[in-house]
This record gives sequence, structure tokens and C-alpha cells, in this order.
Amino acid sequence: MKKKLIAVILCMTWCLLTLSPAFAETTLSTKQILIDQLKNNELYTYNNEQYQKSKGTLTLQIETLDGSLLAMDDMLPKFKDSSLALDYKLNAPEKKIAADYKVKFDNENYNGAGYLDGNTYIISATTPIIKELLLKEVPNKDISYIYGSQAGLEEFWEQFAKQMTNQQIAVKQFNSLMEFLLEAVPDKYITLSLSQQKILLDVDSNGFYDLLFAISEKVKNERERFADIIAETAVAVDPSVDPGEIKKQILAGIESSIAGGNYPDSPEYIKQKLDGFKLEKLHCEFPLLPGGLSKIYAAFNIADESGANGKMVLDINFSGSKSNLTGNYTAGFTMQNKSDNTNIGVNIAGQFKNRTDDSDSNARFTVNYKKENATLINLSLIMTSNAQADPTVRITVPRLTPYNSINFDSLKEPESKLPESKL
Repeated sequence: MKKKLIAVILCMTWCLLTLSPAFAETTLSTKQILIDQLKNNELYTYNNEQYQKSKGTLTLQIETLDGSLLAMDDMLPKFKDSSLALDYKLNAPEKKIAADYKVKFDNENYNGAGYLDGNTYIISATTPIIKELLLKEVPNKDISYIYGSQAGLEEFWEQFAKQMTNQQIAVKQFNSLMEFLLEAVPDKYITLSLSQQKILLDVDSNGFYDLLFAISEKVKNERERFADIIAETAVAVDPSVDPGEIKKQILAGIESSIAGGNYPDSPEYIKQKLDGFKLEKLHCEFPLLPGGLSKIYAAFNIADESGANGKMVLDINFSGSKSNLTGNYTAGFTMQNKSDNTNIGVNIAGQFKNRTDDSDSNARFTVNYKKENATLINLSLIMTSNAQADPTVRITVPRLTPYNSINFDSLKEPESKLPESKL
């Protein structure tokens, strides 16, 4: 009997020893699946036509504007119920933009149009307020357009031409950075849920410092790779920067921090340095199947010695693929300060749809600031946009003549001269 019991124990021990590496391998595979998904991620790609040849609309509306702070400036109350609507066409290869606008301000409506043609800008001069402000002293009452030239517009078009390339590079570098960070995440925070067909990443308040320490260790051990990623990302955002110089500064900063004894050496060190800033919850869901629902939720609590307490929340949900991506998001910040009895809340929430040839988005931005229960400012903005790729888009720029137009500079200087290309 004793020998049988020993045999059973040895058998169970062998099974556990055999299964342990399998479980470890499964965990590693789960993280690797997530990393591989990121490498092959095609959600963040851009349709060149939408950025080069397109048409669309943009709107901005002040939904709510009140509070005692409005009394500080006579102009502020006039923005109440104001709105702006743009109906535009874009042809980047020809360096042309045309836009019709509708503005509501101080209970008055204004309509007009504007154009960009190379380094020349043109605005319609038929709006009463423009005639009153700019053309009141002009003898010719038949002026329909005001135009001018700006050397900076040439640079604008050059940067616009680089935009697509830079965006693609930025996406690639962002994915590289996320891959770097995911590699550092301890395996215990990443799990596979077969019932949900998802990969889950969960970190609580205690695990936050452990996670940050793991990332800081990876940065220290792979500082060259980290510096390369950050430098190349910076170049994608701003091509004028020197990646070599940025990398040099990053490496110097890491070396200096290590040499000075200021580099994190434990999760407790990070917790001490981040006193007053705590993670409440980090929860991410990534689908195993293409097109599934992804979720990212993060909440942070903030506190300081003055008695101020706040919270930041980010909540993002999206599903689909590069040809049909839909989602919604919320980002909010609240802060209460007992010492002066103030409360402030800032929030933005929106939805988006990105398809192969068009995209839509809408968002509401709110600010609420109170002191001793009295509202100082209460603001709500609504923003919408739509863009449709149009390979055949045509933009007709008004033909300017000495009789229907005037140079903006001549409104301040006596002599006006039209660009020869417009005569």
C-alpha cells in the first residue's frame, strides 16, 4: 500500500512538472499572439485619396455657454449659440482647397467662401461684415474677392505632401513602441480567455508599479533599441528634427539617471516617486478573431497635499478592420479641491467610422467649473466631420481681375498688384 501511495505521488508530481512548462509556454504564447497581432495590425492605415483628393464637411457648434465668468468680457456672451459649418473640397496634388462657410455669431448669420491656390489665398468679400470691416474706405463697391500671398503656404503644401508618408511611418513606429512595451509586461498580467475568444490584459493598483518597473528595466537593458524607436517616431511627427541628436539625448539621460542613482531600482521606488498618482484599473481586451471588439479602459486617481483630489478616465471601444472600423471613446478629468471649494470637470466623448472611401466622426467636449456651488463656466461644444475620397474632384478658383478683387496688403498700403497668373 505504501509503495502504491508513493507511486501515485511520484506520478502526480511528474504530471505537475510536465504541465508547468506547458502552462508557461501557453502564457508566453498568449503574449506573443498579442504582439504578433500588433505587428500585423492594419487598422491604422490611411486611404491616400481621403487626404489627397476629397470632399467633406466640418461643423462646430457651441451648444452651451454660461457662467459668471462671461461677465468679465463683453465679447464672451456673443459666442453663445455660435456655430461654424464648412463644406470643402481638397485637391492636394494641384495645391487647391475650396470651402463654403456658414457662421452664426451674436445671433447673426454670415455666409461666404474661401480658397487656397498654391501660395495665394482668396476670400469672398460679399459678406456685410467683411465689407464693413475691410472695404468701407475702398472706392470700388464691386469688389467680390480679397486675395493675398503667403510664402508660408508653399511650406504648408510641402508638409501636406509628406503627411501620408509621415503618418505611415508614425504608425509603424507607434506599433514598434507598443511591441517594445508589451514585451516588458509581466506574463501574469496577460491571459487568454477561450470563452470570450479574447486576450485580456489586467493591471490593478498594486500591479501598476510592478509594470512600470518592468518597463523601466527593459528600457535600461535595451536602451539603444528604445532610443531608436523614440527618435524615429519624433522624426515621423516632425521631419525637421535630427534623429541622431534625439537618440543621443535619450541615451545620455538614461546613463545620467543610472550614474546618479536616480534610475528606478524597485517597484517601491516608483511608488514613492508617484506619490499621489495611482492607477485604479487598467483593463484591455483584444479579440482573437479579426474584426472583433477591442476595449481599452484606464482610470487613475490623483491627490496632493493641498487637499485636491482628481480622477482621469480613458475608455475606448472599437471593432472592424481597415475597410470598416467603428468605435467610440470617452476621456474625462475631474478635480475637487476642498481648500478653496472648487470643482472642475473636463470631458470629451465621441464616435467614429472609418471606411475605405469615407469617414465620419462626432464628438462633444464639455467643461464645467464651479466654486462654492456657483458655476463659473459651463461650456459644451459639438464637433462633426465627414470626408469622402473623390479622385475626380475639381476645384474652380475664381478668376481675379483689377475690377472684381483687391489685394489684402493694399488695404493697408496704397499700391495693389495682382499676381500675373491670376490676370
